Amino acid sequence: MKQVTNLFRTWIAAVVAVLAFPAVAQTVYTVGVQNTTSSTTYPLALSSAYSYGQSIYTPAELNIPVGTVITKIAYLPTSATVATGTALATTTTWNAAKDWVVYMGNTTASNVAGTTASDWLPVSGMAQVFSGVAPIPLSNTWLELTLATPFTYTGGNLVIAVDENSAGTLSTSWAAFGGGANFRSIYYSSSTTNFNPSLPISATSRSTARPLVRLTGTPVCASTSYSGAYTVGGQGADFASMTQAMSALSCGMTGDVTLNVNPGVYAEYVNIGNFANPSNYRLTVQANPANTGTVEFTSDFVLNNYVFQLNARNNVTLRNLTFSATGINSGSLILFRGQNSGIEITNCQ
Repeated sequence: MKQVTNLFRTWIAAVVAVLAFPAVAQTVYTVGVQNTTSSTTYPLALSSAYSYGQSIYTPAELNIPVGTVITKIAYLPTSATVATGTALATTTTWNAAKDWVVYMGNTTASNVAGTTASDWLPVSGMAQVFSGVAPIPLSNTWLELTLATPFTYTGGNLVIAVDENSAGTLSTSWAAFGGGANFRSIYYSSSTTNFNPSLPISATSRSTARPLVRLTGTPVCASTSYSGAYTVGGQGADFASMTQAMSALSCGMTGDVTLNVNPGVYAEYVNIGNFANPSNYRLTVQANPANTGTVEFTSDFVLNNYVFQLNARNNVTLRNLTFSATGINSGSLILFRGQNSGIEITNCQ
């Protein structure tokens, strides 16, 4: 009887804790829009016996709230010759590529200067978040790793390094995105020498391309109940940018939200997709009617192929906004991905 009573008390305590501290659901952030594949470079060159690579992602690409605790990371193996979900290796052949170590770090570095030993970002400044056997890759299906040590994103650029230590080869391509003048990936591959990240040697090459990555994490939220009107941009605004506003909304909406954007030119990629809205409240993004002037969102389509992206969202209104493009790259001013419904675009140009 005493044991049952103690169990009941433990259950009551757990229920009270959940009610007192409501959990924030984990959010999935997909970084990058595929425009190429990487078969011999990133995140790993599995066609070589040993490989190691590092890739840097910027805050605009990540679109993750500062303080988010990342618990899972995933890469996307691709194939144009077999059906989605088809195993790209057997248990035996995967033995040649299964042993992975993953490091993550917050960094101020934004570019890979060269390919010498000193151009690698030191792993001493990163956290080892995974070490073990990666699952067998499936065609066009995210290969996901659950981190043994969750990683806290503190803002700024993020570097992800992946080390493969199995003495064998396997042909695998990965979804990737490229473009821009900055080199943000560096890699090493060899048929004989297993790279030691703690004692780096010269790299094989560097690239402007990086693998698509999917991060799953729990944001540390200033609020989980966004509802009502907020201002964006300019002095005294609730959010400095649309990127910051969308990161905040990833913590949750409990009513209709209106983002009143102050006049100005905003050079950012706006992904309207990664926010919690289970009741399908309406999100309105509009020029601030209390502060008249042109609100222009612009992009050079270097890092992403859109200005605004509506990513499987319901009930979104865009009103009195201007969209423009610069440079020579092609893209969409407003890109629709997945199934969207209840979308209203009014007086935009």
